[in-house]
Amino acid sequence: MGLLPLLARGERSPHGCGPEESPPLQAQARPPAQGARILIVDDDPDLVRLLTLWLEHSGYRTERARDGLEALGHLTRSTFDLVILDVEMPHLDGFEACRRIRQQSSVPILMLTVLGAPEQRMDGLSLGADDYLPKPFSVQELMLRVQALLRRAQRAPLVEETGHFSDGYLFIDIPQRRVLRAGVPVHLTQTEFAILALLVRHQGQVVSVERILREVWGEGASLTGAKSVRVYMRYLRQKVEPDPSHPRYLHTERHLGYTFNPRGT
Repeated sequence: MGLLPLLARGERSPHGCGPEESPPLQAQARPPAQGARILIVDDDPDLVRLLTLWLEHSGYRTERARDGLEALGHLTRSTFDLVILDVEMPHLDGFEACRRIRQQSSVPILMLTVLGAPEQRMDGLSLGADDYLPKPFSVQELMLRVQALLRRAQRAPLVEETGHFSDGYLFIDIPQRRVLRAGVPVHLTQTEFAILALLVRHQGQVVSVERILREVWGEGASLTGAKSVRVYMRYLRQKVEPDPSHPRYLHTERHLGYTFNPRGT
């Protein structure tokens, strides 16, 4: 197994590079938000030291928490630009911590786990996580995910500058990040809202999966993320459509992408 996957699991390199030493050159990425504050939540001290080295070497500021309860305390006292959240932890696991974080904050959440089953990945996304990275991972992949999430958060004010939609059933106010269905507030995760806002701003136009990945997940997104787009579109339909099985607003254009195009209103 290569050096980077070993380090991503917090193990010591056979070549002697360990958690106390300088991060490898591959970690020297150029972050989009110099000085962004990142909360690392993991009960593995070796991995936490490595993540801290990699991130601070790239210009980010970090804080650490050993479990979900400690992370909630940090978020109550301070503001962060990103949370890196492990799943398997004592006291309060990552899934429950993610759910509670979403009750008080829209901070981007990147989940880390050795749990590889697709349904477990979907559990994290459905609870409000913005992205998911299975262990072991490379430095490059971690940094690309971090940069993409921070870029997305930075773009949010630009996405929300103008635009709203109302037809008597569905009300979408992009500047206020507010969605009502039949007068009832709809809670959307940051990723769900970013996708919906993108489609509403291009009402009646087909938005390709590639463009959704690029504008919501960032330039480093891979076309393998198309499955994630499908999952989020299903979540959105369940939340905003009168009948998700017969969409009125969010339509799939086969082999092309998706449209926000109200029909039958």
